[in-house]
Amino acid sequence: MEFPTFLFTLFFAAIIYVFFNNQRKKSKIPNGCIPLPGPTPLPIIGNLHQINNVPIQDFIDKFSNEYGPIFQVHYGAETWVILNDYEIVKDVLVKRSAIYSSRPYNDATTRVYFDGGKSIGFSPYGKYWRAMRAVSHQALTQKMVNINYRDIIHTEVKNLMIKFYNRSSESFNPTDDLRFFLINLSTTILFGQKSEKLSLQIEQMISEIAQILRPENGTIDKFPWLKYIPFVEKRLNRHAYKARDLARELFKHLLEDLRQKLKENENENSFAAHVLKNMNISSDIVSKPYEDSLENDDDELKKQFVFDEVDFMNLNNSFLIASAITSLNFFQWIWALLANYPEAQRKIQKELDECLQGNRFQTPQDDLKLPYLWATIKESLRCRTGSSTLMKHSTTKDDVYRGYYIPAKTTIMMSYKSAHTSEKLFERPNEFYPEHYLDENGQLKKYDDLRDPWTFGRGRRACVGQNLAERNLITTVGYALTLFNVENDYDSITGNPIKLDLKRVDKRQPYKVRFVPRPGVTLEKIMQMN
Repeated sequence: MEFPTFLFTLFFAAIIYVFFNNQRKKSKIPNGCIPLPGPTPLPIIGNLHQINNVPIQDFIDKFSNEYGPIFQVHYGAETWVILNDYEIVKDVLVKRSAIYSSRPYNDATTRVYFDGGKSIGFSPYGKYWRAMRAVSHQALTQKMVNINYRDIIHTEVKNLMIKFYNRSSESFNPTDDLRFFLINLSTTILFGQKSEKLSLQIEQMISEIAQILRPENGTIDKFPWLKYIPFVEKRLNRHAYKARDLARELFKHLLEDLRQKLKENENENSFAAHVLKNMNISSDIVSKPYEDSLENDDDELKKQFVFDEVDFMNLNNSFLIASAITSLNFFQWIWALLANYPEAQRKIQKELDECLQGNRFQTPQDDLKLPYLWATIKESLRCRTGSSTLMKHSTTKDDVYRGYYIPAKTTIMMSYKSAHTSEKLFERPNEFYPEHYLDENGQLKKYDDLRDPWTFGRGRRACVGQNLAERNLITTVGYALTLFNVENDYDSITGNPIKLDLKRVDKRQPYKVRFVPRPGVTLEKIMQMN
């Protein structure tokens, strides 16, 4: 077959595939249900001409104004149902969580990188995920974080502060220092070890993962028939295959080292050691997350669930990725915000000085005495986040919600921007105002499902590592403001501070700040502080 004929046949087959797929979906809508509104899709490409390469929240806001808070778009062959109202999002994640807590199947991430969904973050809702989460939760309770990981966080944050002090005579972009700080912190918590070589290996792996997560690299999900063309599939998923190979090699050696450590010391208390002791791992059985059933999904079966070594390695891999990428987004924002809002710094420093008396760092026992610090961290997560949408969810079965028919395995995209910017929930929704999270007595408000930042998710798929992430955030920001004033760069001619354009930070463009030691702070004092 000549090449032009081959292309024509392929194109014609794609049209037939899309046509009959759409007809099948239409024919399934039960009588009495309302068809989901949304922009009219074109054959094959769906609404790609309207949403491709457009920031997700931008097209969500645009179509919400026209179709309301619940609508659908067609991302090539994929159908996304968009929820753009915080009360609707909370409703489906809490009251209908058994239906809306699964994950869509992504070719590059789910099939290739995570070996068919063998991951706590990308596995479907079922026995596999419940068992995986139970093992993870045991190692990441607030008590476990404070007992096993607080000293590690203290050591790594202190090392970061020393780096900041050594660069205190200059303005600089802290991103690289923060990235390697987070990698070192993560590997020490996960496996009890760190090294420059290990950090560089992980940095290489994460750079490939970042390519996988780019929207334009979901081509096979948009056009699934492409996966049947071998050379095309390999080309489109090249970053996923490379990242998977790097991860397998890396975590294979880390697992071997861990097993040797446990032979020498049964009291090894790293995250991976805890999981290995409590995870029922077999070398003979291979788990298959997408073949799990929700039937008989009880606690006793969770305890009996048998994992394989790939499950163990991918679990640690997932936490490494989450901690290194998500926390980096926060830290890029917090320094920019603090530099632009020095009055917030002064209030935090007043709390820290009264609590610590200038001769030590804070501990978890000081949390209740530092409400403004906690409020500032929450407000940073609310005011500026790396994304305004939760990770994609998927339905476990057909559902009728507010009259709309939503089939099983539909991709659900949920935006929490409406919560973070609600005039009903916040006095100054478009400003950085930590007082949003303080009561009339200046104390931290109790947790609120709607007002508290949505960064860590809600419902059954909420981030299991939230306790660890929050301990890292408050420790790092608290240590930094105990030692430094975070200031904007200065104009070399006028000597005036250059206020940061937060829109540039939102686009993750480089910026510079200064970490200026507070009076009495020396390198020797930092080294001595506990």
